[in-house]
Amino acid sequence: MITHFDHVTVAVRDVDAAKSFFALLGFKEDQSVVISGPKFAAYMGVEGIEAEHVTLVLANASPPAGSTAAQVPSSRPAVRSAS
Repeated sequence: MITHFDHVTVAVRDVDAAKSFFALLGFKEDQSVVISGPKFAAYMGVEGIEAEHVTLVLANASPPAGSTAAQVPSSRPAVRSAS
C-alpha cells in the first residue's frame, strides 16, 4: 500500500482543465512559473522548450503540503526572435 509520495509530473495541454481535475482530488495551486532557456532545454532534452509549470499541493497532507505535489507542465510555443 502506498502511504506517501513526494511528487508526480503530468504533462498536459490544458493547464486549467488539469487544475480543475486535481482540485477534485484535493489539490490546490502552490505556484506557477514559466520555465525556459538553455539550461532547462538541456535538462529536458528539448531544444527551445518553454512551458508553464504549475505545482499543486495536496491540502491537509501529512507531512505538510509542499512534499505531496502534482507538477503540471504545459508546453508553450517557443518564443524566438526574428533575425
